[in-house]
Amino acid sequence: MLQILGGSPVSGGGLTGDFWYVNQAPGNILNNVQAPTGADSIPLYDDFSVSIQGQNVSVYKMDMAVDGTGYPGGGVANAQPCGIADFDVDGSVTATITVKNRTVSSCAVFPRRYGVTPTRDGNTITVPIPHPGKYILQINGAQRNFLCLFANPPLVVPTGNVIRYGPGIHKPGRVGLAANTTVFIERGAVVYGSFSSFGDNARITGRGFLSKRLEPDSGSTHMLQIGGRNVRVEGVYVVYGQPFVIRPTVCDGLTVDNVKVFSARANSDGCSVTSSSNCTIKNSYFANWDDGQTCKTDPGPPVDNLLVTDNLYMTASGWRLFGYGAEGGSEYRNAVYRRNDAVWTHCMNLLHTETPNNPYIHDILIEDLIIEDHHGHQQQGLDRTTTFIRLGNDGGSTRHDRITFRNIRGYGIKPPSYLDGRCDMIRFENIFW
Repeated sequence: MLQILGGSPVSGGGLTGDFWYVNQAPGNILNNVQAPTGADSIPLYDDFSVSIQGQNVSVYKMDMAVDGTGYPGGGVANAQPCGIADFDVDGSVTATITVKNRTVSSCAVFPRRYGVTPTRDGNTITVPIPHPGKYILQINGAQRNFLCLFANPPLVVPTGNVIRYGPGIHKPGRVGLAANTTVFIERGAVVYGSFSSFGDNARITGRGFLSKRLEPDSGSTHMLQIGGRNVRVEGVYVVYGQPFVIRPTVCDGLTVDNVKVFSARANSDGCSVTSSSNCTIKNSYFANWDDGQTCKTDPGPPVDNLLVTDNLYMTASGWRLFGYGAEGGSEYRNAVYRRNDAVWTHCMNLLHTETPNNPYIHDILIEDLIIEDHHGHQQQGLDRTTTFIRLGNDGGSTRHDRITFRNIRGYGIKPPSYLDGRCDMIRFENIFW
């Protein structure tokens, strides 16, 4: 059964309603540590200088994949630089940005959901930051060489059984985490390596960088291979990951909160939830080449009870923004995707179930999604392969049941949608492009 329901256009060009944040009272910048220097540090970006409440903040340089070149081989897929200013705040603050190496004629802040309007005086821009969040400052309408303003809530320093990486360069390689262990990557730390956790109550937290930049592009080790129960990943940067950046596998009770993922390497999925249950992905940023958020069932057990909320995706050029079933079959059930934003995406499929093993996909809700300036898939052209919603690609064997798309606003190129599997009780409500 297919239901398509209309409604009044959403007011103000974006979605309205109750969001996770509230505008906060004036506050201060906290925990401002300058970036480390040296050959293996995260490079600084001299296109921007940034101050928050009058305090200077380091601006890091990071690669962003901007189109589909480079797949399926390794390497960075036509990467362009962007800047990152990261800081903690305890209330609303003001960012002052000076743009160098170009003349500024216009500027804008994304996502539109926040309703933030910058002011400009020549090449100096003032951005009010009303609450913690992920803000993107666009210069001259370009979708590259932008500035990420990442305002974090106050950091809670962990205690107990803690592995600490302080400011500086660390090269531990592959690290396995025992149960009840916390890894603390402090602001100003760059850790070259990866972590695997199959112990309960493990945690990775901080404001520093976990990177695989020094490893070959063809590396097969996931950046965060997570198992066990009650595992948390919070606040850190995970960069240059390949093949998958965050991969919970047979995990029960995962929380990914305020994590920032950058990977311009081909086949780099942001977060691939695999045969896991009771997982929450929230308040995070994903700028990776391939899938943004996907679900798989390689070992066999279903993916059950997933919440994906209040995230910002700038997934560049791969297969899909949200997806199911690229590897494995079995069952996918009880998932909610709520209040997510996708900015300047080049995905082939925005919402997609790829189902080679005929799974049962049911009780899925995707609501309050804003897609900003979608440009279609660059590598394969703006043709039928670029889709908005595609349920199945297997000729009709996969069962889809009780899937709802509600309150979705899209801007940019409007791609078609296809229902190619067995679809029972699919509901579309208030979809506007």
